[in-house]
Amino acid sequence: MTTLKDVARHVLYGSGLLGLAHRVRNRRTLTVLMFHRVLPTNSEAYRHAEREFTFSENGFGRCLDFLRQHYNVVTLADLAAAKNGLKALPDRAALITFDDGWRDTLQYAQPALLQRRLPAFEAGPDRRAPPNLLAVLAFAAGLP
Repeated sequence: MTTLKDVARHVLYGSGLLGLAHRVRNRRTLTVLMFHRVLPTNSEAYRHAEREFTFSENGFGRCLDFLRQHYNVVTLADLAAAKNGLKALPDRAALITFDDGWRDTLQYAQPALLQRRLPAFEAGPDRRAPPNLLAVLAFAAGLP
């Protein structure tokens, strides 16, 4: 059953007003995305993965396309430079991160990122986050 709210959302989205409101509201924010796993849906690994923490290859690609269209993806170096007053973050900044260092990050996520020329940061068991990462993220969040 279609509700009035659904109709209003469809009209606002179709007109571009919802997108404009989102861009204005998030103009001076940093959005941090954390991904866990990216896998093809026809793989054995996908069938056994925790679904709430796993993106399909296609879903991940659509997410990256959305980011490219609506955000300015930044690196940790960009965040550090902003924290140190060397340069400002762009409007609608986004940081793409991965945790745990799964092999599929290199197999499936990295090619999608490279194809779209988007940077990402991976903090896995064999990679340490820069010591000032929390300070940089706290700065980006407007915390002291």
